[in-house]
Amino acid sequence: MSAQKVEQIKIAGFVLKPNTPEIKALYLRIKEQFEAKGITVLLSEKSSAMIGIDGIAFEDLCEQSDSLVSLGGAGTLLSLVR
Repeated sequence: MSAQKVEQIKIAGFVLKPNTPEIKALYLRIKEQFEAKGITVLLSEKSSAMIGIDGIAFEDLCEQSDSLVSLGGAGTLLSLVR
């Protein structure tokens, strides 16, 4: 992805692999990197409940985000694009 396209992303929405609370540390590291670049990070409600932090409804996540990020495997990605 070109630097110009990355600069256009202001809000990124994340969906995490279900039933993997250990993914929290990875998510928080990535979130920190995004925020260091000035990108606001949102997290889906289901994912947030799994790791014990605040999140928003999936529909709102999709509406508010410039880009969606899937942390997980193929199943997580497929659930995101449905």
